[in-house]
Amino acid sequence: MEAAVQHAAAVHNEEDTPELRDYIRKMMQDVGQQDPASRKPPHAA
Repeated sequence: MEAAVQHAAAVHNEEDTPELRDYIRKMMQDVGQQDPASRKPPHAA
Protein backbone atom coordinates (compact mmCIF):
# COMPACT_ATOMS: atom_id res chain seq x y z
CA MET A 1 0.00 0.00 0.00
CA GLU A 2 2.71 2.47 0.94
CA ALA A 3 4.58 1.92 -2.32
CA ALA A 4 1.38 2.43 -4.33
CA VAL A 5 0.54 5.64 -2.46
CA GLN A 6 4.09 6.95 -2.86
CA HIS A 7 3.99 6.14 -6.58
CA ALA A 8 0.63 7.90 -6.99
CA ALA A 9 1.97 10.98 -5.22
CA ALA A 10 5.37 11.14 -6.92
CA VAL A 11 4.42 10.14 -10.46
CA HIS A 12 0.77 11.15 -10.76
CA ASN A 13 0.78 14.17 -8.41
CA GLU A 14 -1.99 12.68 -6.27
CA GLU A 15 -2.48 13.75 -2.67
CA ASP A 16 -2.18 11.08 0.02
CA THR A 17 -5.78 11.08 1.22
CA PRO A 18 -8.07 8.46 2.73
CA GLU A 19 -10.00 8.47 -0.56
CA LEU A 20 -6.84 7.69 -2.54
CA ARG A 21 -5.98 4.84 -0.18
CA ASP A 22 -9.53 3.45 -0.46
CA TYR A 23 -9.31 3.62 -4.26
CA ILE A 24 -5.93 1.82 -4.31
CA ARG A 25 -7.17 -0.79 -1.82
CA LYS A 26 -10.18 -1.53 -4.04
CA MET A 27 -8.01 -1.79 -7.15
CA MET A 28 -5.67 -4.20 -5.35
CA GLN A 29 -8.62 -6.34 -4.23
CA ASP A 30 -10.10 -6.36 -7.74
CA VAL A 31 -6.79 -7.56 -9.20
CA GLY A 32 -6.49 -10.20 -6.48
CA GLN A 33 -9.86 -11.64 -7.46
CA GLN A 34 -8.97 -12.03 -11.15
CA ASP A 35 -7.91 -15.29 -12.72
CA PRO A 36 -4.08 -15.28 -12.56
CA ALA A 37 -3.91 -16.04 -16.29
CA SER A 38 -5.74 -12.78 -17.01
CA ARG A 39 -3.03 -10.77 -15.22
CA LYS A 40 -0.31 -11.46 -17.76
CA PRO A 41 0.98 -8.34 -19.52
CA PRO A 42 -0.49 -7.97 -23.01
CA HIS A 43 2.93 -8.49 -24.63
CA ALA A 44 3.53 -11.79 -22.78
CA ALA A 45 3.00 -14.86 -24.89
